[in-house]
Amino acid sequence: MRKATITLFLAASVAAGGLFAQKPFVMTAANKKQTYDKITDNNGILTAKAGPIVRKLKPSQYKYAWIPLNQAPELAKMVRAYNAKKYAEVASLFKQAYPKYHRLGWQCPIILVTAKALNNLGKKSAAIAKLELVKKMPLNSSEFKDYFKAKRLLAELYVQTGKFDKAKSALKDLGRSSDDSIVAFANNIRGDIYLKEGKTKDAVIEYAKTALLFGKNNRKERPQALSKIVELLRKEKNNKSTNFEKMLRSDYPDSPETKNL
Repeated sequence: MRKATITLFLAASVAAGGLFAQKPFVMTAANKKQTYDKITDNNGILTAKAGPIVRKLKPSQYKYAWIPLNQAPELAKMVRAYNAKKYAEVASLFKQAYPKYHRLGWQCPIILVTAKALNNLGKKSAAIAKLELVKKMPLNSSEFKDYFKAKRLLAELYVQTGKFDKAKSALKDLGRSSDDSIVAFANNIRGDIYLKEGKTKDAVIEYAKTALLFGKNNRKERPQALSKIVELLRKEKNNKSTNFEKMLRSDYPDSPETKNL
């Protein structure tokens, strides 16, 4: 639990070069990285301090900025609350953390943890509203991992609430992820949407993308896709189902999907 939680909330900091080791920095409009001792944000105007020097940076003067977690106490408090499964507290802390840190390298992690907390509380609409704050892919690569996780959760919640067109739109960016499981997930969810729309052939095509394009090391999305293909082809009395069944049994003999054949 602890490892998974740290990965979820602190991926941005780790990817940026270490939780506390790296100093706060600003990437200027001229693509120059400038490090400081402390950076704070006031509605887009950054106050950057380096020793006795204090600089004010307008939005036109920088592309993005980043601070370590030890300079974001409200966010650290959110992490502790989530670890303790205090989901209501996590959601309430959003109003404190988001305005202060969403321009400082923590937009996607803050949104993701808040949305997950709200979803755990059964508040799907509120979770969707938070996830919809992520309008586009962040410039700062430290947020990429949580960006794709946020889009993944958004697509899942759209499907669960019957918003299929919005789900398809949310899935578009997932193909840009370097994480194969995210891409495979997008294929499977598109298949699920087509299935709910009565487009069985299109659904099989999407599941087949996962089944045929990814290797047996994918132990979640691929066996799920193979299982769904087998089920759909069996219903249509298509003998090609046996090919996918053999693949499922051979590659994942102990999986729940194989046991449920």
